[in-house]
Amino acid sequence: MIPPIPPIPPGPPAPSTAPGVASSSSTTGFSGLLGSAVGALSSSQAAAQTASLGVAAGTESLSNYMITATQAEMTAELTVAVRNAAMTSLNQILNI
Repeated sequence: MIPPIPPIPPGPPAPSTAPGVASSSSTTGFSGLLGSAVGALSSSQAAAQTASLGVAAGTESLSNYMITATQAEMTAELTVAVRNAAMTSLNQILNI
């Protein structure tokens, strides 16, 4: 006779926030995650601006500026994509 398959043990707990997004005790749910993402967008844009000023002053390397600017651009694109998806979902709910 074939022995029964043993039960699957529970895996590690799921992270409470997305990778790269700072967590705090006051962030709860989607609104807290969205607020953290907007804060990350603001800080990445500020870092890109600071790096651009550093390149102009000669204190920052061009490659570091390019990396920082690309990160800020990708963060902005992700934020816009999430906003567009949320608006599409809201419009679908309102059309019901």
